[in-house]
Amino acid sequence: MRVLNLDKIKTGLPGITPARSFLYMEAAIVSLMKKGYASGIILKVEGDFDMKMKIEWTESVSQNTVDSWKEERYAANYGAVGISLLLYTELLGVSYFEEAQIGTGIDFWVSKEGIGQEDALHIPKEARLEISGLGKETVSNTVNMRIGQKKRQITTSDGTNLPGWVIVVEFNTPKSKIIKK
Repeated sequence: MRVLNLDKIKTGLPGITPARSFLYMEAAIVSLMKKGYASGIILKVEGDFDMKMKIEWTESVSQNTVDSWKEERYAANYGAVGISLLLYTELLGVSYFEEAQIGTGIDFWVSKEGIGQEDALHIPKEARLEISGLGKETVSNTVNMRIGQKKRQITTSDGTNLPGWVIVVEFNTPKSKIIKK
């Protein structure tokens, strides 16, 4: 079984600062811990990929830290970013992530070239990535509904003719659905 190690993001990912990456990692751990999970939990991956991955981490997260994330939506959204960036890297290859501006319909531009380059403006964009997180599915807010919303949202940047990926992470099960648009 493949392992998704959250420790890999705490020192940063290409294009993502260590401070921001640590926030994403902490939010993912907190979201899982609030659902009663510990390191070693199995993540079901659906959609364009069908597999199970073990989520592991060694970072010690105190109850005070868990309690500090009062708003589950924030923790789920930031945690979903951390897990999604790792999933993308593990399943589609090491990538450089550039945060997209509001209005583009996506969260990140993705590149394979230019990892480690100082000038991110000149790195060729190769894909688009939109991410969403759910603490727990409800009848009116399911992973599939969220996938549909995000697929519609990503059309804003369809004119780029770049492949678009939508990743939704749900922490209660936990599961993730990955769709290429």
